[in-house]
Amino acid sequence: MKITPLIFSITWLSFITLTQVSGQDNLSEYAFPFHMEYRWIVFKGQMNGVETDFVFDTGTSLGMANSNSESKGRISPTGKTIKILDVSNESVNVDLGRSDLIQIGGFKFKKVTSLINDMDLLFCKDTYLLGSDIISQLNWEIDFENQIIKVSKKPFSIQDSDLVFKVGYMDRRPFTSLSISNIAYERLVLIDFGYTGVLDIPEDNRNVQYFLSEKQKQGPTNSFFRYASGALGSFSFPSTTIWMDSIQLGQKYLPKIPVDFEENTKAKIGLEFFKTLSSKTIINNSKSVIALVLREQPEFEKSNGIAISFEEGKFFLKGKPVGFSSQDSMIELNEEILRINGFKAADFENKCAFLDWYISLRPLEVQITKMDGSQLVFPKITLD
Repeated sequence: MKITPLIFSITWLSFITLTQVSGQDNLSEYAFPFHMEYRWIVFKGQMNGVETDFVFDTGTSLGMANSNSESKGRISPTGKTIKILDVSNESVNVDLGRSDLIQIGGFKFKKVTSLINDMDLLFCKDTYLLGSDIISQLNWEIDFENQIIKVSKKPFSIQDSDLVFKVGYMDRRPFTSLSISNIAYERLVLIDFGYTGVLDIPEDNRNVQYFLSEKQKQGPTNSFFRYASGALGSFSFPSTTIWMDSIQLGQKYLPKIPVDFEENTKAKIGLEFFKTLSSKTIINNSKSVIALVLREQPEFEKSNGIAISFEEGKFFLKGKPVGFSSQDSMIELNEEILRINGFKAADFENKCAFLDWYISLRPLEVQITKMDGSQLVFPKITLD
């Protein structure tokens, strides 16, 4: 994570429209740059001829526009709504809109239906969430070293040395199988590029519960309260992170991978997994295959374990490490905070200004000043 383990993840969307790509032959290939300033893969495309920043997210079956998109000519409301699940698994109504044309490289998609919702970061950065309704119709080569994406209807070449695994689709979202500590997850693991973490495994399996119990007997585990911010709300939740070297994906066993074990979650592989383990990720949807050009010495980013929210002009603690130091117990979840790294909430004009600073910040440690003036310092954590 960056300054915090603030996890960005789009709520799963189960509605889909089958928009077809048109106007190109199967030999066409287009390349364009992307960046990861927001911790997502972001690149430029067009909506109704208007240049737009797209966020690449395989974990949703339908795209999402923000409320500014109508005035900018990108989308028109349909007057209809759809029920989707928020981060608390509650069903809520969300407005629908339609774009006459979405263009990625030279590929054009007509009459695209999207959600209209103001998720904080999507609204603040004025981006469009590109979902699997469109992503699944193209093949993708994501070069993390050079930050270049290639798209094509023709599958990209794969080498024998690559880590290759098959995927299946549900609502056009890609799922795969893996085994972890000899526990098999057959076609249950979502490939979720909208999730900025590494690998999530639910705790509801008895074998997983036994495994975690045995780990706790061996000594302290890496425990946190994490904070997730999604399309429809946010919440804090307990999580245990364990280094695993018994994960099989495709025909290969992976090197040490930090796995988050959590309640009330679904198994998913996030963007941090792909950009850390591979210099290049190939998604050949036309062949139902994903391939990773593996790095020789992957290094996962460390976290300081602290998550802060900005609400109504105030800072609040939303995530923290548990049991790493005495300071962990000196601050509570949802406690108001006076300063973070010397800044007060009043130093930011609004939530968007705060997020712009907060997401891009990469300090070695986080300094928190409590409301009583006492200070706590949280360094980046080396996981056991």
